[in-house]
Amino acid sequence: MELLMTYEALVIIEESQAESVLLQAGHLVQVTQRLPPRLAIVRGQTSELEALRNLPGVIAVSEGPIPESALQLLNPTERVFAEAWGVGRQPKTARPGEGLAWDAEGFQPPDRQEDGQKN
Repeated sequence: MELLMTYEALVIIEESQAESVLLQAGHLVQVTQRLPPRLAIVRGQTSELEALRNLPGVIAVSEGPIPESALQLLNPTERVFAEAWGVGRQPKTARPGEGLAWDAEGFQPPDRQEDGQKN
């Protein structure tokens, strides 16, 4: 049995065609979030995302970084939504003590730091 990978993508739609595109998109991919009327987060296989890209009224389908040219088309609220989605997809950086108990050896609780040093 072949395992089919699904990917998350941000979709930007022409406002005048938003309802029609989203109705069609619902038959192609899973719509997981929306910022009406023009933005949606979807999940689908590569072929499904490609079919979505080809729908009339679709401005962009971004699986990775959102092109600046697409961001420039958005109003401030839409831009915050799109940029937040992009930031949420970035790998997390390791932090010292990540996953350890607050009082693990070699670390001080936040309210008991010595000499003003951070651990």
